[in-house]
Amino acid sequence: MKTISIGRDDQCNIVLIDKSSVISRRHAVITIDNMGKMTITDYSANGTYINGIKISSNVPVPVTRKDTVSFAHVADLDWRLVPNVKGKLTTIISILAAAIVIVGVVLGIVLSKSDQPDPLPQEPLLVDTTSNKPAIVEPKKPVEEVKPEQPKKEDKKEAKPKKEKKNSNSEKPAQQEEIQTVDPIIL
Repeated sequence: MKTISIGRDDQCNIVLIDKSSVISRRHAVITIDNMGKMTITDYSANGTYINGIKISSNVPVPVTRKDTVSFAHVADLDWRLVPNVKGKLTTIISILAAAIVIVGVVLGIVLSKSDQPDPLPQEPLLVDTTSNKPAIVEPKKPVEEVKPEQPKKEDKKEAKPKKEKKNSNSEKPAQQEEIQTVDPIIL
């Protein structure tokens, strides 16, 4: 809680110059609580006015920076001289609100990225450990089945091909021709 004294006395926080002595030495006190709310209490003989209305002596009255405060209709309060003290609770709430917004934005970004499908899987790259450059890797191709050629049926009058002798190897269809894939090995 902060108190600001206002009056003619040099010991006041806000000193009002009045040679006619209408303003009291300790005319009024503004109190700012921990929430930043302000009250003004009149301790004068000639009165303190808020927006033209005289307030009761020795009674705290709520006041804001938008109000016009007059001391005995001689001098008005210059709000620039009153420190703009925000309450600790207000500051803490503001910081928490900002933190919640930041966390919400970060979670929104993370969750929106997790909803996207994964990119197509990529073949692993071999790396030359001596130069840290990726090697060129050709993807493995599936082995294709090679079918034996069928004789063409052009003319019915053509002679039929002679039957070959059967042995254990001839019963199998023509062996598949292997397609070799080359996996480069980089040292």
